[in-house]
Amino acid sequence: MKKEPLCAVSLDFQSAFDKISHTYLQEILQTYGFGNQLVEGLMGLYKNAVSEVQIYGFRSNPIPIRSSIRQGCPLSMQLYTLCINPLLHKLDQKLAGVRIGRGRAKTVTVAYADEVTVLLTT
Repeated sequence: MKKEPLCAVSLDFQSAFDKISHTYLQEILQTYGFGNQLVEGLMGLYKNAVSEVQIYGFRSNPIPIRSSIRQGCPLSMQLYTLCINPLLHKLDQKLAGVRIGRGRAKTVTVAYADEVTVLLTT
């Protein structure tokens, strides 16, 4: 309506839950001010986690898991949200975004699960 250029960039953080490092997760939790007891309890779920591969009845040696948020964990979406929030905040700070409606605050990103849409202008 304003005849201004607009670009919508869709980012799909496919398999994002698998890529979050446990070190980063711990740093994020501490940065947000969660208590040591809660952080240690959550990190205890991931500390010394291993996986094995079984092929034709033969098991591999244990493989240490240093990244990912457990599938099916009731906290997985909240933990992922805490981890991606710094990126969304930085985009809001650095980009102009667009105003939707009269006098409303600018909108730079729209995030839903592992999908993020970034609205760019000039």
